[in-house]
Amino acid sequence: MNPELIEIGLVGRGGASSVVVIAPHEGGSIRSFHSEFGGEQYRWLANADEARPACFPMVPFGSRIRDGCFTFDSNDVRLARNDPTGGHAIHGHGATASWRVLQQERARLVLEYAHPADAWPWQYVARQTFSLHERGLQIELAVRNLSPQVMPAGLGIHPYFPRTAATRLRAPVARWLRLDADLLPIGREPVPQLLDVSAGLGLEARAFDHVFCEWSGDARIDWPEQHTSLRLSRRRSGMPNHLVLWAPAGAEFFCLEPVSNLPDGFNLPDDLPNRFVHVPAAATYSERWLLSPLWR
Repeated sequence: MNPELIEIGLVGRGGASSVVVIAPHEGGSIRSFHSEFGGEQYRWLANADEARPACFPMVPFGSRIRDGCFTFDSNDVRLARNDPTGGHAIHGHGATASWRVLQQERARLVLEYAHPADAWPWQYVARQTFSLHERGLQIELAVRNLSPQVMPAGLGIHPYFPRTAATRLRAPVARWLRLDADLLPIGREPVPQLLDVSAGLGLEARAFDHVFCEWSGDARIDWPEQHTSLRLSRRRSGMPNHLVLWAPAGAEFFCLEPVSNLPDGFNLPDDLPNRFVHVPAAATYSERWLLSPLWR
């Protein structure tokens, strides 16, 4: 194995084994997550390639910030425009950072990334904890605000899942964001019938790039032809809770991203609820998600 990669593993009841491969110096990203049982291998994330990882962290925000600019309290923030599809900032710092290893055990890995105040005028430390359990892979992402002022923030993960012709998704949500040509919000509406993920949605091969608000915290992905499923669940209550569905047309993967800030949330009007999280000085804010595999 590449020495830059770290593997954690667990052999569960019944002889099923699970393995997660992580790249600390490549954005603290996951390169693969799979299980083996009865001589078969089951992939729960789409294996990484040269163009993308299998999952990466989003800290201190996810999605886009229009033109990389916003104002919060007395801070006029001007970020690098790193969105490959437009002139916006996207997905924060963690995905492009080198994370250091704090703790490594057989089935657990803790990474840390320290960010000094710069164009993002708040100093913070982010921590990722990957833990394999009988129930699946738990990912915890935390950010500690080391600045003397309140910091606006959002946390999320960006997993890539295998996509087949029969893949189906179910995720109870309350609202849908109408987006402009730059994929930034211009309104909040009831979920269109064509995108009714609460009732269940076949992903097939068409394109998706949608933001859903007020997610229940539970989602299920089914691969019926393979007799496998995976449950994605949020392991805490409170704080904003949203879900992004992205899949290029014809791609063999799709992304289902739990996030706690809306796209461009720092610029949206105050009457739109749950835009982002306020992290007080010296406080820590964290999120946990569980990826629970099922096969039969």
